[in-house]
Amino acid sequence: MARVTTKLINLTGMVGGFVFYKSIYGNLVRTKPEFSGKKRKSSPLQKLQQDKMLVVMDFLRPLKRLLRENVFPPGSHLPAFHWAKSYYLNEVVYFEDESYHINFPKALMSLGDLRPPELMSVHVDDTYLVELQWQDNSEQALAYPDDGLLVVLCAPQARTLFYQTQVARRSDQTVTITLNQSWEGVETHIWTGFSRPGERASASVYMGSFILQ
Repeated sequence: MARVTTKLINLTGMVGGFVFYKSIYGNLVRTKPEFSGKKRKSSPLQKLQQDKMLVVMDFLRPLKRLLRENVFPPGSHLPAFHWAKSYYLNEVVYFEDESYHINFPKALMSLGDLRPPELMSVHVDDTYLVELQWQDNSEQALAYPDDGLLVVLCAPQARTLFYQTQVARRSDQTVTITLNQSWEGVETHIWTGFSRPGERASASVYMGSFILQ
């Protein structure tokens, strides 16, 4: 934007690539904005930021309730989901091959001061059974026998998601989850943690991925 200082020019409206208009500050001129259809055309940088946000929100939206109930960021006054969105934008999403992607090992499904699972193992067989085993560490600080096991299974290619916060108790040391054919042949990522929904949680632990055959 610029101010027209000469009194010989007294234009309003568009002329070429400029827009002339009057204001309380005198006659002003600015460049004509670019439009695509009825909307202003985004710059390349704006388009990248929009794509980044779309990838993050597409991943987080189905997890909104889980995150609201199981994310307790230390020292932050942001609502849980807003904090998670900021974390994902800054720490989880990455750019590669001209597009944005989720870095699954960096993704968090819960966060708080409870002690996370220890010696957790995953066994998957061909009958759609996922068996989880862990050590009962409830004798240690910030761990309690009745903490609920949180499990998240996500198959992005099939847009399939499973999560539950009270699958078993910390003291149980094992649980088996039954899947169905919709999980077959797609890469499935799994996270675990302990929680007391709406009260406290541990940081989730990424357990890797598997493909049901």
